[in-house]
Amino acid sequence: EIWLPAPVEDGCNGLHRKLQFLNNVTREPIEKETVFKYAQQLTLNGTLALQITQTNKGLEKIQEKQPACYVPLELYLLGNMKRSYPENECKETQTYEYLPGETKTFIVNYPAFDVMNGTWKYGLESNYLKNDQE
Repeated sequence: EIWLPAPVEDGCNGLHRKLQFLNNVTREPIEKETVFKYAQQLTLNGTLALQITQTNKGLEKIQEKQPACYVPLELYLLGNMKRSYPENECKETQTYEYLPGETKTFIVNYPAFDVMNGTWKYGLESNYLKNDQE
């Protein structure tokens, strides 16, 4: 069995963020806490997909500076202070612009066993700017 939590949502500087698992076979979002009796119904090659959707709910453009090497998510396995995903630091950054009402979606596929034995967090390396100010 695999237990998946309901989506988690929050806001940061006018950017609404939603973190949720996907059924990796159908690619449909998991919208509520769900237990899958047969893991193979959910995984693809032993991986689960985790999606972060970010929407600008404000009236101004928002810029997000994040590492260019990976999506803005981090995984910490239970009992481990060092993050497991991403494994390496990224030296390069990229900037995403969110116009009012605009949404961007990022997806990461990760080994199912590790996904269920850790804590996912929004990328702590991301910085948000409004009117070019942090």
